[in-house]
Amino acid sequence: MTTVSDGERNIELVRGIHESLIAAGFEKFRLAAVNAKNWDDSIVRLPEAVRPLMQVIDPGIEIDTRHFPLPFGSEGHWVGREQWLQFWKTWLEPWDEFSYEVSNFDSAGDDVLMDLAITARGHDSHVPVEWVLSQIWTVRDGRIVRMRPYGNREEALAALQQARGSGSDPTDGE
Repeated sequence: MTTVSDGERNIELVRGIHESLIAAGFEKFRLAAVNAKNWDDSIVRLPEAVRPLMQVIDPGIEIDTRHFPLPFGSEGHWVGREQWLQFWKTWLEPWDEFSYEVSNFDSAGDDVLMDLAITARGHDSHVPVEWVLSQIWTVRDGRIVRMRPYGNREEALAALQQARGSGSDPTDGE
């Protein structure tokens, strides 16, 4: 009998969310986030196949970009599902088109490291943009509790290494 490690389970959870969003058409997620009045409204607006996946987003979800300023004034710290939605609204609203691919999944304890290749087109400028970055998603008890973006895989790996060496969170903003 083969057993699956917690790290493998965490990778499959994070990968499954992204693969489902991509398969359902990420544009539908983008429109749901941009047009939603609140978390519950965003769920109703999602494709039916994706709705159950949102239940793995912990009510206390945290997005921390204090160490990595994103475009459009998205640097900051968001906590809770309503703020999770606000982050995605801020991040996705400026685009007419937005798609991405995920790759290079690795785990370290509760953390899942992955790379993203983003392709987008600006709403006002119509300028195409391609961007590669990395993210660390933290999974506890089968729920996504945190997401932190990094400019590249090396920065994300350094944050994980720092946390492992110090025994603290690699991106707690301190």
